[in-house]
Amino acid sequence: MIALLGALGVAFAWATASPVGASPDESAHIVYAWGTATGQTLPGRESTIVDDNGVTLVKVTVPADLYHYPKEDCYARNLSATPTCGMVIEPSADASSVDDVSYMTRYPPLYYAAVGGVMRTALSLDLSGFSALYLARIFSGFASMAMVVGAFALLRRSFGIGAAILPLVAAATPTALSLFSAVNPNGFEIAGSILAAAACATVGDHVRRGVRVPAYIQGVLIVSMVALTWTRPLSVAWAGLLSMVLLVPVGARAIPFRALSGLTQAVLVLNLVAALGWLYYSLQTRRIGEEDPNVDWGSLPLLVKVVLIVMKFGPLLTQMVGWMGWDVTLPPLLTAIWISTVAALVILAIAVREKRRGVWVAPALLCGSVLVVGAYSMLTGFGWQGRYWLPAVAMFIVLLTPYFQFDNLPDASRRRLVRVSVIVFGAVNTVSLTWYMWRYVYGAEAWFARFDRAPLPFDGVEWIPVPFGDGFVVLSWLVSVVLLGVAVVFTKPTAGARYGQPLLRD
Repeated sequence: MIALLGALGVAFAWATASPVGASPDESAHIVYAWGTATGQTLPGRESTIVDDNGVTLVKVTVPADLYHYPKEDCYARNLSATPTCGMVIEPSADASSVDDVSYMTRYPPLYYAAVGGVMRTALSLDLSGFSALYLARIFSGFASMAMVVGAFALLRRSFGIGAAILPLVAAATPTALSLFSAVNPNGFEIAGSILAAAACATVGDHVRRGVRVPAYIQGVLIVSMVALTWTRPLSVAWAGLLSMVLLVPVGARAIPFRALSGLTQAVLVLNLVAALGWLYYSLQTRRIGEEDPNVDWGSLPLLVKVVLIVMKFGPLLTQMVGWMGWDVTLPPLLTAIWISTVAALVILAIAVREKRRGVWVAPALLCGSVLVVGAYSMLTGFGWQGRYWLPAVAMFIVLLTPYFQFDNLPDASRRRLVRVSVIVFGAVNTVSLTWYMWRYVYGAEAWFARFDRAPLPFDGVEWIPVPFGDGFVVLSWLVSVVLLGVAVVFTKPTAGARYGQPLLRD
C-alpha cells in the first residue's frame, strides 16, 4: 500500500510538472483516446480522410471542454517561450464539440480505451475538461508506476531486494517518467516491458530451481504481455523478442515456456498472433517512414544508409535518458552520469557473476532490438527516437536482474553499491523533474554566449503548475520518493531468494 501511494505521488508530480500538450503528440493522443473510449475509432466505425501529404487521419468528434489547455504552438520547440498564449479553445467559447482528426490511426486500443474512459467518466461527473485531462495524465502515470512496483514485487521474491531495485531505478529514466504521466502510450509501453521482463526473469528462476511456476506469476506474465503488445503498433516486436527468452533452456536444459500451464501457453501465443493481425490491419492505412523533400531515401547508396543508421544510435541513447516533452533536454553531464552508471552496473554484474548459464540472453535480446531498429530504418527511412527504443533497453536491463545480486562481492560492498546507485539515479531524476518544470515556468534563456540555454529561476514566473505551484510539485516528488524508499527498506527479506539477499540496510 505504501508503495502504491508512492507510485501515485510520482504520477502526480510528473503529470503536473508540465502543461497538457507538452508531451510529444499529446494532443493527437487525447483526440484518439476520446475516439476509442466512445467507439469512434474502432474497426467498422472509424471514419478516415487522407491529407495532402498522403497521411491517413481518423476523424473524431471531441467535447470542446477537452481543449482547455495551452496552445502547444506558442511554446513547443521555442525554449524561451512559455505556455501563456491562451487555450486551444477558451472556456468562454460557445462551441460544445469539435470535429477533429488524429494521426494515431488504428493504434492498438488498450491504452486509449483506459485513458479515454477516465476523461469520459470525469466529464460525466461534471468535472471541467481541464480536470479531466490532468486526471487522465495522473491515471496514466499511476498505471505505469503500478507496473514498475509490480515488477519489484516479483523480482524481490526470487533475487532479493537489492538486485530487484537496481534494474528498475536504472530503467526508470527521466524520459520514461515524463512519458508515464502524459497522455502518451509510449510510457505505458515502457512500463509494460519492465513488468513483462520481470515476469520472464522470475519464471526462468523458478524453472532453474526446479520449482513449479505459481499461477499468480503466470497471470502477471499474461497481463504484462497483453499490456505490452496492445499499446503501440511496433510493441509486438518487443513482445516477440521477449517471448523468445521463454524458449531458451535454463538449468538442466529445461525450457521455461514448457513450465507454464497449457492455458498460459495458449493465451500468450494467441495474444501475439492477434497483435500481429492488428499490426497488419494498422499498416493498411498508416504511412510508414518520413519524407525529405530534397532526397529520396531509396536513392541513397547502401553504405550511406548503414552509416546514417549506425550514427543514429548515439542520439537514441541520450534521448532515452534526457529528452522530455517536445524540446527539453537534460544537461549532457546528467545524461552522461546516468548512462555511465548503468553501463558500470551491467559490466560489473556480468564480470562478478557466478558460473550460471544464460548470461548471453539479455545481450542477445538487445542485439535483436538493434536489428529491429536498423531493419525498420533501412526499409522506411524512419528516424527513430530514443523513447521508441527504450522499452527494449529496459527489458535488457531487467533481464540482467539475477546478475545484479553480485554474488562474488562481500555483503557490505553489495549494500553500498545499491545505496550509491539508488542515490545517483534518484538525484538525477529530482534535478530532471525540476529542470523539466522550470522550462515551462520560466522558459530556457540563453544567458551568455557559448553556454547552453538553461531554465533558471531568475526571471519572472510565467506559468504556474497546478494546483499550488512548482514548490508543491517538487515536494510531492520528494514525499513520493520517501514513501517508495520506506516500502523498499521495510520489505521483509524473502526466503525464496536463491542467491542471497543483498539489502539496503545492515
